[in-house]
Amino acid sequence: EVNEIAQSIDALTEQLNNAENSRKDLQDNRMALEKEIACKKNSIFIDRDKCVSVRTRYPTTLKLQGYQ
Repeated sequence: EVNEIAQSIDALTEQLNNAENSRKDLQDNRMALEKEIACKKNSIFIDRDKCVSVRTRYPTTLKLQGYQ
């Protein structure tokens, strides 16, 4: 009976280690995704707030082609 308990403890310890490793991998993946989202939000901010005002000053493609 003691051997069975020891084996059960070993199996549970291994499962715990596997679960902790999976959790760490998921946390790393989450951090990478959050960094990517932050970078994309910054890119959208730059495009929307900084570049749109510059783009509105340029003539449209139709004007450049002589259709207007």
